[in-house]
Amino acid sequence: MTPRPALLSARALAIALLTLAVVWLLPTTVSAQETAPSTLQSSVEMVIRDQMAAFQRDDAATAFGYAAPNIQQMFQTPDRFIDMVRRGYMPVYRPGAVEFGPFREIDGAYQQIVDIVDLGGNGWRALYTLVTLPDGSLKIAACVLVERPLTGV
Repeated sequence: MTPRPALLSARALAIALLTLAVVWLLPTTVSAQETAPSTLQSSVEMVIRDQMAAFQRDDAATAFGYAAPNIQQMFQTPDRFIDMVRRGYMPVYRPGAVEFGPFREIDGAYQQIVDIVDLGGNGWRALYTLVTLPDGSLKIAACVLVERPLTGV
């Protein structure tokens, strides 16, 4: 019998979707205190930026390396992973503009909102969930992407 890839637990998915729903309603302006990133938040942002940079270079192996074990197990190879990103996450794969928003720690995971404008000028909001592995590295365990109308200019 072939083992099935591990999927996100129902609890982790529910937390991600609930958080996305809540932050969707948050205003995009934040106070000066909230804009000063912590070292942890800076590390989370760097992992996301580095994976996006790997996508820009079509470097499947490096991009796959930023994925958590659950994602790597699900897709098995860098080529399968980057093919999925190309098909379902084009704004992440080829963003036009990227802005990091609210950051939270929830149940030992880190969630980062990223507002993206794609190359066609459409707005998107990505909710990234990152986890810390036993070796101390941060890896991307989930990304929920939803279209979001742009407001203002």
